Amino acid sequence: MIPTVSLKNDIEPLLIELVDELDKKVTAFAYKIYALLDRDDTGEHLPPTIWQCEPSWRDKPYSQQSSLTFCQAGCLVCSTYSLARWAGYDETLLVWAWNLNLAEAFVGGELKHPSRVEPVCNNLRWRYDKWLLGQETSYVDWRRRPVDLELLEYALDLSPVVVEVDFKPLTRPVDQHFVLAIHYEPPCPEGSIEDDLLIMDSWTGTYTNALTYFNPAWLDDGTMAPGVTKVQRTLTGARVWEVVR
Repeated sequence: MIPTVSLKNDIEPLLIELVDELDKKVTAFAYKIYALLDRDDTGEHLPPTIWQCEPSWRDKPYSQQSSLTFCQAGCLVCSTYSLARWAGYDETLLVWAWNLNLAEAFVGGELKHPSRVEPVCNNLRWRYDKWLLGQETSYVDWRRRPVDLELLEYALDLSPVVVEVDFKPLTRPVDQHFVLAIHYEPPCPEGSIEDDLLIMDSWTGTYTNALTYFNPAWLDDGTMAPGVTKVQRTLTGARVWEVVR
């Protein structure tokens, strides 16, 4: 069907308005990143970007118990490494992975023993005995319920947080992917579902938006209860190491 001139005239203002609103949101989010970068004179505030497909390690296995490489499945290793660097760890990524092996943190290609990160970086503590806001330990599962935004904001006030998303949100089942959350931006306007989360994503090696992993179909498929925000639907879990300086 070829749109008539009248239909084009009706649609064009709506498209212009949509583009303008998107531009405003992108610009506002970019300024927040720039503001954080401006504060990052000593590396204190922003964790470093880590690209898991960097040529110098992309094809190397990170676990001695698996053939999986950094580029294939190293997102959790790279996210925890970025957090460790933020907390004061000063070795390379390859040394980080080697030391995690020595600490027996891996089972196969999975970092199954997160508490064994602490011997590698004394500034990161995995807590089974300390409850965040009286509700959660270090392992947080949001696959079957919306993200607790109060808990997320509380944790992010203390340090960056490793969070879980669906790497391929357009398909099922969940394809687990880890990124490092840095800054949460509440819904704007207040009461809407339009919130935001700044992340360090090792898949791209950049600071970006968690909503990269938001599936627009979720708005209509019944998986978002009324009032659930986009970030609440996008994150599927968190791994919260306590940073001790």
